[in-house]
Amino acid sequence: MTAKETRKLKESLQKYNLNGTGILVLQDAAESVTEGGILLPEQNQHAPLRGTVVLVGEGKTIAVGNVVYFNAFVVTPIELEGTQFALMNEEDVSIYRK
Repeated sequence: MTAKETRKLKESLQKYNLNGTGILVLQDAAESVTEGGILLPEQNQHAPLRGTVVLVGEGKTIAVGNVVYFNAFVVTPIELEGTQFALMNEEDVSIYRK
């Protein structure tokens, strides 16, 4: 995602508010090539369990812009403004980087 697209997305998300412990994460893109250079077919590409926080509820430790790592089973996929996001609770984040 380009800087211009990121800026536009942040502006469009300002009209949304999250309830309580919710955080909204933009997941990183699935890798289509392995470290060894092997191309992966689309059905073998899995969404990574890492992403960037784009929206948080009030009073959270995790902030917008933090990179988070999470368990795939705690994510609720959601589409806003034509973009796929992962919705989860702050408690479901395994580790995060400021």
